[in-house]
Amino acid sequence: MTYSGSIPKEGNFIKSALIVALLNFVFCLVAGLVIFTFIFRYGATPDAGLGLVFISLPLIFANMGVSGQIVAFLFFVALIFAGITSAVSMLEPLNTWLIDRFCFSRTKANILTISVAYGLGVLLLLSNTASYQ
Repeated sequence: MTYSGSIPKEGNFIKSALIVALLNFVFCLVAGLVIFTFIFRYGATPDAGLGLVFISLPLIFANMGVSGQIVAFLFFVALIFAGITSAVSMLEPLNTWLIDRFCFSRTKANILTISVAYGLGVLLLLSNTASYQ
């Protein structure tokens, strides 16, 4: 839904969707194989979620020596880009709606949605602290 509005009228929606789905599947499969290979090779526990990314993997990268530092740097840079691109794709429908409904410029719509998302994110983070409750 997010990117279908960017396809030209003469573009093939089905072909584009299949290519994206296939590439996503292949990338996730390869990434999973690499990550779990590292985990089982270095005897770490395959914990789920944030424990895997921010506890188990850094310990594995530290055990790998200098090459582990390079792999860790590349992994976390890729993780940052994954987060940014996911945020863009989540905010794009709201941006498009603001542009179509209220005739905002793309820059104004982006600034508004990013500001609201940032503010809500700060409130959510603060709600997890003892001093805020």
